[in-house]
Amino acid sequence: MKRLILLFAALAFLFGTGTFANAHSTKGRKKVFLEKDVITKDDMAYYIESYVHRKKYKDLYEKSSNRFYVEDFTKVEQKDKTADVFFTVLDVKNNKIFKDSMHFEKNNNGIWTYMYKNKNMGQVYTYISIKDYYAKYTDPFYWTLIALASGIFIFMKIKKYLKKNNRENNWGI
Repeated sequence: MKRLILLFAALAFLFGTGTFANAHSTKGRKKVFLEKDVITKDDMAYYIESYVHRKKYKDLYEKSSNRFYVEDFTKVEQKDKTADVFFTVLDVKNNKIFKDSMHFEKNNNGIWTYMYKNKNMGQVYTYISIKDYYAKYTDPFYWTLIALASGIFIFMKIKKYLKKNNRENNWGI
């Protein structure tokens, strides 16, 4: 019985506490496609930082890997289903900072896509807290069934415990 109580206490602690993430940290977050109607710099930061660091300048510079980093996001200009995100980039090799931007469009399926020279370069992802992820992407009916099954399980364990120890109670169990 003590183990069961400890298990439920641990689960309550795990799902009941939130974590504060550092700027653009993925700790305690789940990766999802970006589907928001109005986007912000933080929504786009996960995708842009990774893309600039790994792919954006691959065709322009030799040995571009680990060379470019987004230093700061300047602004987001959004008009309906299109958006331009402006930022500054640090070139580590030359120790120079320059301005750049990326253009995004929202597809018919509701997911934002990076567009380069009118070509689809990939769907944009972001990270959301685990709590928000489960609230959005899981069916509340599923969680109701889990709560109901847990309640029945606990009730049966208590009933079995009381019968085993021949204890009388006032509940009529």
